[in-house]
Amino acid sequence: MAVSAATLFTVASPVLAQQAPDAPPPAGQAAETPDDATLETFSDAFGKVMNLQQDFASQLEGIESDEEARAMQQQVQKQMVEAVQQSGMSVEEYNNVATQLDQNPALREKVMGMVDSAQ
Repeated sequence: MAVSAATLFTVASPVLAQQAPDAPPPAGQAAETPDDATLETFSDAFGKVMNLQQDFASQLEGIESDEEARAMQQQVQKQMVEAVQQSGMSVEEYNNVATQLDQNPALREKVMGMVDSAQ
C-alpha cells in the first residue's frame, strides 16, 4: 500500500504530540539527521501507528456519542504510544524524527520507501 506524504505527516507528527514534553529538543538534536537504524525503527513504529489510526477511523464510523468517541480516541492514543515504545523508540524520539521528515523531503522519501517495503 502506498503511503502519501500527507498521510505520513498527518499521522506521524501530531498523533503522538500530546505525549511529548512541552520543551523543544536541544538545538543540536533537531539538526542531526537520523541514522538508518533510527529510520528503520521509526518506519516500523509508523507502520504500527498508521494501522491503529486506520482501525480507529473504521471503528469511529459506528460510534454515535461524543463521549464514546473520546474514550476510544484515548484508548487508541495509549495504544499508539505503546506501539512506538515497543518498536524501540521513545515518543519524543518518534516525534523528533517526524519533525525532521516534515522538514526534509529527501529523508521523507527514504522513510516512505522503508514503510512501503515493509508492507
